[in-house]
Amino acid sequence: MKKLFLAMLVGAVVLVGCSKDDGGNEGGDPLVTNVTLPAAGTSFASGETVTITGNGFTASDAILFRVPTKATAPTTDIRATIIKVTATELTFEVPEGLSAGENSVILKRGASEMTLGKISVKEKEPEPDPLVTDVVLPPATTQFVAGDAVTIEGKGFVQEDHILFRVLTPDNNTSSAIEATVIEVTASKLTFTLPEGLSVGENAVILKRAEKEMNLGNISVKEKEPGPEPQTAILYGFGIKDNHTVVYRIDAENGAVTEIAALQDGEYLSGAVTIPGSGMIFGVAREEAWGTGAVCRFDPETKTYEVLTETIPDIEMLGVTEDKLYALCVGTSAVAADTEISLSEIDPQTGAIDKVTFGKFLPTTTQDIGWSDYGTLVYDPQSDRMLTTPRIYDGENEDFHLLAFDMATQKAVLGERLATDNVDYLFRKGNDICAVYERVANYGTANESAVTDLYTVDPTAMTLGNKIGGDIADSWFGWNYDAATERMYGLSEEDWETKTYSVGVYDWKAGSFNKLSENVQVQSIVLVE
Repeated sequence: MKKLFLAMLVGAVVLVGCSKDDGGNEGGDPLVTNVTLPAAGTSFASGETVTITGNGFTASDAILFRVPTKATAPTTDIRATIIKVTATELTFEVPEGLSAGENSVILKRGASEMTLGKISVKEKEPEPDPLVTDVVLPPATTQFVAGDAVTIEGKGFVQEDHILFRVLTPDNNTSSAIEATVIEVTASKLTFTLPEGLSVGENAVILKRAEKEMNLGNISVKEKEPGPEPQTAILYGFGIKDNHTVVYRIDAENGAVTEIAALQDGEYLSGAVTIPGSGMIFGVAREEAWGTGAVCRFDPETKTYEVLTETIPDIEMLGVTEDKLYALCVGTSAVAADTEISLSEIDPQTGAIDKVTFGKFLPTTTQDIGWSDYGTLVYDPQSDRMLTTPRIYDGENEDFHLLAFDMATQKAVLGERLATDNVDYLFRKGNDICAVYERVANYGTANESAVTDLYTVDPTAMTLGNKIGGDIADSWFGWNYDAATERMYGLSEEDWETKTYSVGVYDWKAGSFNKLSENVQVQSIVLVE
């Protein structure tokens, strides 16, 4: 009887001691079933991810590795970082501190554990030599915005070094590299410009040299403060009223015309232009439509007018580059072909004149040269040329040509006759030079009418390019382009005797045209930033 009781007692002890051997819960069921680990022969390094499939994973599951220790306890648990968990899949990151070779993967859920199997861990590779040493970043309290210069000190920088930042894509699943512009590199210092697109907060600075990379540490990026609101360009017009030059402000949306100033007796302004960002309007001060004149300036804010320069003989028109003002002057000569042409740079503040002669440019057969009433002088920043369209008469034909002033060589370059007699002026659309081509629709019929088309111009080849817009009813001129809205404003003559015009707008994005106002006494317009 005692032997039977002893046997029963031993059996109970064995049952209690083995309650977790299969990783199940107290009822003996496994925590997950159908477990599949990575294929045998696959080895992982610390930091790499491992995915295990099965049935029954939960969000509360943890992954442990039990490793030997020299401390009082024979083993210690190293917990892995869970990357992703679904009911059928669990992905974790192999932690630091595991022994090379086979390591048991333990699933822990509450007080229950289950050994899922083993994975092979690679032997840790020795740390590579750092690309640079003694790295010193800006103080942690310093914050930077895009465009700031950041300097990092250290030993061992080379000219081939690059600086990268890695940022998460919108789905947060992948990252992309943003390279900074390196400004200066010495053996002990590297300076770069902080690029756009970084996250606000801490960002790791990565040094890249050929195929090798090194994390130099973190810098703090703050949100860039918004800049000033872009200034809205204002459309102004000029006309004649009671024998005085009148200045109008034109509403760019509805075409409403408001008189803002009337010049005094003896004050004239024609051929209005503006230097971008100056807020000023410049023109030619003369009573007649051509001949001798001076350069004048009108401030639309203060409504003040002044003559800037001394009298300039044979001034034809004004033109501007990005920041300079020029007057086109054509010298008179008994022999037209001997005519010399010049550009006078005008100081927009003092009116000082610096005249540059561009030499003779006309064919020997030339008998006369002139410009349209709406002729323009426009600047092409790509070729560094100013262009205009003179009308040249050789005794038989009167044709418009492209004429370029090469600012680098200070030579006038005459192009061939334009493809049509109806291209008599140019305009600038952003950084592109364009031409207005006026054609006749329904020629010879009762419905004959003018149509305005818009073409590109090649300032280097001196040729007319492709049609890029237009089909605008009537003849339109004086185009002013607003890059902020991609809209362009022009004029069309309604009645020559009453000197009334229409103001229109061409929308480049929509490819559409609308009249803003009709029968107004505005003979020229200028868009002022």
